[in-house]
Amino acid sequence: MNKLNEEIMSVAKACGICEEWYNMMKDADKDGLLDMYKRGIDFVIKHSFPENSYLLSHSTDEIRHKHLIFIDETVPEGGENGTYVFNGTCRGQISFDRYSASTLHIRDNSQVVISAKGLSKVFINVYDHSRVEIIQEDAAKVFVYFHGETCHISSHEESCGNVLIRKK
Repeated sequence: MNKLNEEIMSVAKACGICEEWYNMMKDADKDGLLDMYKRGIDFVIKHSFPENSYLLSHSTDEIRHKHLIFIDETVPEGGENGTYVFNGTCRGQISFDRYSASTLHIRDNSQVVISAKGLSKVFINVYDHSRVEIIQEDAAKVFVYFHGETCHISSHEESCGNVLIRKK
């Protein structure tokens, strides 16, 4: 076990992480830790664990982008299948088309325009003070779940039939 794992495990334990996940962290490399970050996103968000500044100082853009995790930066324009996490003040537009299936977690003060076309399915979780604009075309389906009273979601009028917005 290295120093990074020890630091993360200590904070995770203080936040109340379960024993199974705690033990999984012992031998995880950075890829494994970032994979756990995404799979345990509910815990991450609830406990602000780890903080964005910690992620920035202990990982590179390359490894975070490989895991579709972004902090204080421009979002990628072309979306791929997967689970995205936009933290901090991410800005920009991301597009999904054809048969894409993606989940997005948009947090903090991010402002993202999401375009869904073709037969894509996009699941969006919006938190904190984030702002999301949805552009839906064709038979694409967009499911939006907003967590909190301070986030803002808008959708184009012509999109209404295939955009479902729910409060969690």
